[in-house]
Amino acid sequence: MIESPLNQGFRYRERLPGSARGRTLLGYLSERYRHSSALEWRQRIDSGLVLVNGLPARSDRGLAAGESLVWTRPPWRDPPAPTSYAVLYEDEDVLGIAKPSGIPTIPGGSYLENTLLVVANECLRSTDCIK
Repeated sequence: MIESPLNQGFRYRERLPGSARGRTLLGYLSERYRHSSALEWRQRIDSGLVLVNGLPARSDRGLAAGESLVWTRPPWRDPPAPTSYAVLYEDEDVLGIAKPSGIPTIPGGSYLENTLLVVANECLRSTDCIK
C-alpha cells in the first residue's frame, strides 16, 4: 500500500427537509454534519464552499424546506487500502469478486477513491490490467 495523492474532493447535494425550515445555515450544517465543528462550517461558508439554491450563502441565512444545498469538501487523502482483488465469476448479469479486507466496496466516509469500485473501473479502462 502506498500513500494516496489528494483526491478531487466531493460535492455533497441535498434537498432541504421540512426540519430545516427556519434554521440558520450554520445551525443546520453544524447539527446535521457533526464531523465538523461550527467554526469549520463557518469557514467553509465564508469561503464560498456552501451554496443554497446555487448561490453562496451567509451563515445566518434562514433556510426553507425544499431548497437546494450543496457543500464542497475540499480534496483530502484517502486512507490507505489494498488494491488487489480477484474476479471469481463474470457473465452479462453477474460479477463475483473476492476482495481483501480493508478496501471499501463503494465510496463512503473517508474513502472516495481507494475503493473497489474505483480500482476496478480504472482496471477496466487499462489495457495492461492485472486483477
